[in-house]
Amino acid sequence: LLLILAMTCIAPLGLDARTNAVPAGSKVFACFVGRSPCREIANEIGASVPDQCYKIKWDITLFQDKVSGAPTIGRVAVAGGLGAVGSLFAERLQESGNDVIIVDRAVPGPTHRVTRFVRGDISDPGAEVADVVRTADAVLLSVPEPVALVAIGRLVGTLRPDALIVDTLSVKSTVVPALHAAAMIAGEAEALSLNPMFAPSLGFAGHPVASVVVRDGRRGRALADLIEQWGARV
Repeated sequence: LLLILAMTCIAPLGLDARTNAVPAGSKVFACFVGRSPCREIANEIGASVPDQCYKIKWDITLFQDKVSGAPTIGRVAVAGGLGAVGSLFAERLQESGNDVIIVDRAVPGPTHRVTRFVRGDISDPGAEVADVVRTADAVLLSVPEPVALVAIGRLVGTLRPDALIVDTLSVKSTVVPALHAAAMIAGEAEALSLNPMFAPSLGFAGHPVASVVVRDGRRGRALADLIEQWGARV
């Protein structure tokens, strides 16, 4: 019970608890040797915690995933990442500390800021594209509707069972049912349907992004949180 109470205190900060190890690039929140971390956590998030929490004695290091404290998703494959919408997402995701790989039939120009790239068709994936999808924590489809619908059907067997799949189409009547079916078949997969309701050249700040939560999960919530941190209204 006390452990559950302590983890309830930690969860809102997105902190993790490890012994004697802090991941590279992480920000140390605090070290606790023989004492409770609950008081510092409560002060940080401006909340009260049960008195029992203060009695727990831990030997741990608490840290945030990234120095910025921004939520991260992990490895994100952005299909159509050289297009206007795709490149906007790819660049911001990379700036936020995610491992971004662009999948596109075109070749990136010298000024493109996302450095990892695989040439291929997400709707007809070869071995290299399939490997990217298989290892991705999230796959973002920033492609035309016909391509997205074919890709969703073909990627079901390749997606990780717990991956997030996202589209950025403006019309949701066909893609949302397709995403839902794919997420259910894949296992514990999440699905999120986004529509940035602005010209990509304007950037996220101050602009709305429509969101349909097709199948909820932590990666989808992390992406929504990131978009809000970029200044958009979700």
